[in-house]
Amino acid sequence: VFCHPFEGGRFSSLAGPRRGDLGTLSDGLQRCNNSFVQLINKGEICGILRVQPGESVELDAIGWVHGGGDGCQLMLALDTWVVGELYSGNPRWKDQIDAHLRFTAPEADGVYMLWRCVESAQTMVDAKRILEQRMTRADPDLFPEKFVAWLVVTSAPQRA
Repeated sequence: VFCHPFEGGRFSSLAGPRRGDLGTLSDGLQRCNNSFVQLINKGEICGILRVQPGESVELDAIGWVHGGGDGCQLMLALDTWVVGELYSGNPRWKDQIDAHLRFTAPEADGVYMLWRCVESAQTMVDAKRILEQRMTRADPDLFPEKFVAWLVVTSAPQRA
């Protein structure tokens, strides 16, 4: 895994949301819809990860989640599938995220978006099922709001 860090180190957003940033639905209940995630590889914050097809990818994820309601599941997704479980519970004001992730890069060359997905669900199993039903193709509208990093999958050049 080759990591291209973001300029300037950690984002200022790691400080967390302002009070009052919680989402409220028409029923008056607050939901966990606010989060922030950064990927770390070998101590560097990564905005672009370069890998080969089928390569094993190991990263750390840091950040925060906050909200309320009956359950909050925060996942890291690659296009339409979950590659990491980041948080499961009922976040208070700003619960910290610190997770180690391991997944296999896609076999096809291409540029894939890693994005954060938050579902209000009781369990991670329920949240994944909801995501699978909702996401049937890569959605460009997730950028830039849910964006975490780019995964660039490139085959090694063929030698003559």
